[in-house]
Amino acid sequence: VFVDMDEVFANYSSSVQSVAVNLLSCCGSCNATCDGCDSCDGYGSGSASCRSVSWFAGFRYLNVGERLDLQAQRNDINGLETGSYNIRTSNNLYGAQLGSRMRRTQGRFGWDGTGFGGIFGNDAQQTQSVTDFPNFALRPTVSSSQGGAAFVGGGNLSGLYQFNNVWNLRVGYNVMLIEGLALAPDQLDYDFAACLLYTSPSPRD
Repeated sequence: VFVDMDEVFANYSSSVQSVAVNLLSCCGSCNATCDGCDSCDGYGSGSASCRSVSWFAGFRYLNVGERLDLQAQRNDINGLETGSYNIRTSNNLYGAQLGSRMRRTQGRFGWDGTGFGGIFGNDAQQTQSVTDFPNFALRPTVSSSQGGAAFVGGGNLSGLYQFNNVWNLRVGYNVMLIEGLALAPDQLDYDFAACLLYTSPSPRD
């Protein structure tokens, strides 16, 4: 099938799961008496204007998984022949992070912005297989793994509605930059040599 293909269908998907635990150290001030970080006399009255800057350090874990499925078709005199090339990658990143948060409120409404970054360890794995017509394992399922370093940074900007001194409703936009990942398209290997694992931003041979 993979020689003189008529059609190829590609399905490429990614998922990111992240959890972080941070210790905050913050200072704030208000036009009224400030009673700690983001806490003021006259809270909820609509007149208190508060601001604070928080510094934090903590631990973050991320899992970045990817799938790339290539489905090939060829019309032969005996009918339609099909084949597939399937790749799965998993990146388990863990490490310390540093960041800061700025917050401004007027009564119960406000906004905040957060930024963070850190150097992480990455335990990366890949699995791939190639199946030709008629269900022939042109490349049996093979896998490889590799450890390395990665950079993770990100931030967000959010609007706030404060229910009380503890709970806030936050609506905003988040961005994240991750370098040093094993991406599924980078693992494509058509020479059927030893199954190696490639991570970005380093180019593959």
